[in-house]
Amino acid sequence: MTRHHVRALAALCAATLCAGPAPAQQPDANTTVPPALFQALRYRMIGPSRGGRVTAVAGVPSQANVFYMGASGGGVWKTEDYGITWRPVSDGYFETGSIGAIRVADSDPNTIYVGTGSDGIRSNVIQGRGVYKSTDAGKTWQLVGLKDVGQIGAVLIHPTNPDIVYIAAQGNAFVPNADRGVFRTKDGGKTWQKVLFISDSTGCTDLDFAPDNPHEIYAAMWHGQRKPWTIISGAREGGIYKSADGGDTWTKLTNGLPQGLFGNSDLAVSAADPNRVYALIEAPEPADGLYRSDDRGKTWRQMSSYNPLLNRPFYYTGVEADPTNADVLFVNDEGFYESTDGGAHWQRRETPHGDNHDMWINPRNHDIWIQSNDGGANITQDGGKTWSSQLNQPTAELYQVDVDTQFPHWLYAGQQDNTSITVPMLPPFPHPDGNAPLGRLGAVIALAAPMTSVEAAASTLVRLLVFIGLATLVVVLLVAWLIVRQGLLPVERIADAAGRIAAGDNRVGEPEKVPTAHELGVRLRAGSCCTLTTEE
Repeated sequence: MTRHHVRALAALCAATLCAGPAPAQQPDANTTVPPALFQALRYRMIGPSRGGRVTAVAGVPSQANVFYMGASGGGVWKTEDYGITWRPVSDGYFETGSIGAIRVADSDPNTIYVGTGSDGIRSNVIQGRGVYKSTDAGKTWQLVGLKDVGQIGAVLIHPTNPDIVYIAAQGNAFVPNADRGVFRTKDGGKTWQKVLFISDSTGCTDLDFAPDNPHEIYAAMWHGQRKPWTIISGAREGGIYKSADGGDTWTKLTNGLPQGLFGNSDLAVSAADPNRVYALIEAPEPADGLYRSDDRGKTWRQMSSYNPLLNRPFYYTGVEADPTNADVLFVNDEGFYESTDGGAHWQRRETPHGDNHDMWINPRNHDIWIQSNDGGANITQDGGKTWSSQLNQPTAELYQVDVDTQFPHWLYAGQQDNTSITVPMLPPFPHPDGNAPLGRLGAVIALAAPMTSVEAAASTLVRLLVFIGLATLVVVLLVAWLIVRQGLLPVERIADAAGRIAAGDNRVGEPEKVPTAHELGVRLRAGSCCTLTTEE
């Protein structure tokens, strides 16, 4: 190689070093993964099985064992055994899992109306998507309109004509819109008429009939709006309204009610005394509290300003009257409260979970209720002394989901108004009963099989037994290696024993042998006794 060649090679190496490594090829952001790669994958519900926030419940007076619940993110569920088991009935039909109100027609238990959009507009809000109707007890559903009314606070069905329905539309939770107020249909949802409208910022949050006259209707109007940094609850244009002609005309009720700023409110009327009307009202202190009218809303008086009845009123504010005793009232709030003297005094009652939202009392048996809270829905058959479980309704609101690195791996999440929770990713096998009543909205969904608490315990036990078995095998092999290593059991003896077993000889010791004359003499001199046997 000449000096010229050396200089040329050196220059080439220098240029290469200065240029550095070639830039890596950047992935194309527009590349689409072929859908065929995912065709073999299937979603399966793996838990958790405990309930989440439920803001709407209803029952069927003529079928004491049948109830419906509407989760704030998990859709509509049905039980036919007093809450022992639940199954989802809205999956595949509803465009949203957020439920605001449910009612079953008194005249036809197969007819159900559901207003979507939970009316508890806390910091996380799922928008409503209209009103749905079922005419076969929840087997199938049809969207019947009002898709732009946002959150729905109440559904009211005429007691003898299921085609006449009233909707309490709160409206869009974030911006003013005209689709709010009271809506009425007379043809089962084919057409709707707005019969009470205050403004594009004030909607309706509750409706109630006079129990003896469905032409008399009470409406609670509320200005409520959600901002990223705050909640607007109340204005001077809200209040309690009444219609005496089935919703054609309305009158604002004022005699004895708070004046000026009027916040969220809820209504209750008992069939035991149709003249009596209750209203739980958010207002500036000391005007806030429970109000009562004994003349169908003409005049009112404040019965109680007990502070726990209106804790976070934009979120709770729910009062219910016993249909068989007008003096018995219940308030759903952060706690659950009962009055037995017409609202003058209150005592706290226990529910399976705090942050209470809704309840329904069977008018034919006032000991049978369904009640809901941030832990799910629960049913009592003894007036609230005992309750059904909330660990059978996978409707939890899970804010985040993470996965660990073990195999099979586990999933972790934080649940709204509950603890953090973890569930195992089980192998893909069918549920033992073949028809697990589990849904998909509002719960962790992943490529795993449905899981019950028994399966989770069994899975843990199996992993523990496998671990113990493997550990035992390792110890046995280690001990065997040490025995051979130390010469305590020669390899020749192990091989001989193995050969005997293979030949059908179960003796594992050394083969017997006739002592030699020398061995016999040694034993005799030592005083040993032996027996000689001559083999033929």
